[in-house]
Amino acid sequence: MTSAPPPTGDEAAAAYRPQQNVYPQQYAYPPQAYVAPPPTNVLAVITLVLALVGISIGAVITGHISLSQLGKTGEQGRGIALAGLIIGYVGCAFWVLFWLATIAFPLLWLGMFASVAASDPSF
Repeated sequence: MTSAPPPTGDEAAAAYRPQQNVYPQQYAYPPQAYVAPPPTNVLAVITLVLALVGISIGAVITGHISLSQLGKTGEQGRGIALAGLIIGYVGCAFWVLFWLATIAFPLLWLGMFASVAASDPSF
């Protein structure tokens, strides 16, 4: 059994040379500038707070003003303003129904009794 002859000269130097990177050099991403998000409209936040507290007419008024400002300034907060506006309108509808039930229904009830009493003398 014969073995291969030992390497000589350049072959020996190549065998002990450090290996090169098999993978190419990874480059870092270029630095990115931090861009701050646009601010949230303060009136939109006030709209939501007023709606949740129960001051419905204030929420409706400030909601429309904040939506107008959002269209002009490009600030964030459209969803907040819409949520406050919708809750404000629902609150206004609740108040209308409440006052209708408090004032109109008793007056109708009294009117029915008055008409029954006027038509039936034995009542």
